[in-house]
Amino acid sequence: MGVIPHLAPNVFARNSYTGPITSTLEELRLMHDVLRGMHPDDPWSLAPVGPMALPAVSDLRVGFALTVGNSVVEGDVERAFNDARKAFTSLGAKVKEVNLDTTRYDLALRPHWETQLAASIAPLLEKHRDRIEPSLVRKVERGLKHSALTYVEMLHTRGALFRDIQAVFEDVDILLTPTLAAAGMPVDGDFAEVFIDGVNAGHSRFGWHPYTWPFNLSGHPALSIPCGWTRNDLPVGLQMVAAPRGEAQLLAGAKMLEDILGVRGSTPIDPRPPK
Repeated sequence: MGVIPHLAPNVFARNSYTGPITSTLEELRLMHDVLRGMHPDDPWSLAPVGPMALPAVSDLRVGFALTVGNSVVEGDVERAFNDARKAFTSLGAKVKEVNLDTTRYDLALRPHWETQLAASIAPLLEKHRDRIEPSLVRKVERGLKHSALTYVEMLHTRGALFRDIQAVFEDVDILLTPTLAAAGMPVDGDFAEVFIDGVNAGHSRFGWHPYTWPFNLSGHPALSIPCGWTRNDLPVGLQMVAAPRGEAQLLAGAKMLEDILGVRGSTPIDPRPPK
């Protein structure tokens, strides 16, 4: 996938990605067909990409990880996650449980996020500090204090995280996790502590969204699709992850769930769960 250099000046060590958001998987497939392939400005794309044939779901080895080191998952999220597991099993996919703990890398990897935030946002603090969300200001200020040695040590940890995740794909073709540990959080929270079903789950990065950031750092392709609703009418997301160049497996698995769970974009065909 190509990048626009002036929008992504660091093409080697990105932490955040701007991915397509589509209403249907067919739109996603079409968009991916346009975007995929080599681009001279993107060092990660400089390898030939062959035709993308979608495998049969019955040929997929599907791993499930309800947690990745976090301790609390909202009940409605777990229910929707288990429904996805049953759907894959019913269609003959080879299903297995996966034990993966990425949260143990969290503290060591935060300098990556914080230093990049500092590089892009610190110049704005002098004039616009009062307009920037306080928790973001705190991250920027921490980023300004990290040393070059700390940053290099973080890169070593990032390599270890990649190897841990890559090992999962020796046994499965796609890995499924919740997208978030809870469908939503209070809009006025600062996310220093999050509570899920009344239980303190810790910092938001550890307790609420531990599933997404590891794959930004490891570079594994991932997508999120709706897989159900909470009893408060909030949509529940399911994250699918594959090995590098495994987009065909992701799209095949997502298409199966779209059909069997009856979801199209953000609107389920089936009734929402009773209150």
